[in-house]
Amino acid sequence: MRISLNIEKLLVTTLFITIAAYFYFYANEVNLAFERSGGAFTMIKTHWDDWIPFIPEFIYPYYIYFPFMLLVVPISATRLQFYHVVTAFAVLETTAISTFILLPTKMIRPSVEPINWTYQLVYGIFSVDPGYNLLPSLHVGHSVLVSVFFYVYQRRFFVPVFIVAISICLSTIFIKQHYVIDIPFGVLYALTAYNLAKYLIYKNRSKFATE
Repeated sequence: MRISLNIEKLLVTTLFITIAAYFYFYANEVNLAFERSGGAFTMIKTHWDDWIPFIPEFIYPYYIYFPFMLLVVPISATRLQFYHVVTAFAVLETTAISTFILLPTKMIRPSVEPINWTYQLVYGIFSVDPGYNLLPSLHVGHSVLVSVFFYVYQRRFFVPVFIVAISICLSTIFIKQHYVIDIPFGVLYALTAYNLAKYLIYKNRSKFATE
């Protein structure tokens, strides 16, 4: 007996998040070992980054990203749509994590102290995230994918979703988690993943005919 679509979505989403998190932190460990061995990171900082101020209040949209990227699950009303979403995110994760390992980069971040709630949130991120895995920004890539899927499948909510996505993208550079160049690459990786997933899934749409 086929399980319901909602149960299937829950199981697949949970499995996907688990696998994606594992490989993200695996890439962190690879880069940490690379640094300890004396490896030289690729410098992707530009003069634009020197002009961008550190604004700790942008930590709030940075954290909003975590529940925000899950919005694509309830809006995918059919198996075809859901697996279009899953495939796009899988392509993005695979290509991004491969880049993190093959092109080691590291962020030079300001020193912060947890003097108030806002700075505590920044301090928490800086403590957990060592500053590797920069290009492309997955905060940007995931947010772009969410926006694109809303535009395609739930267009009436696109504008507020897009505004939140923009704030998340900006947060990555204003709290010094990413360099400027990470943003356009995040967009590029996301759009490529969306279109490749669309080709793969819709080419085999008959496999998802049973809803």
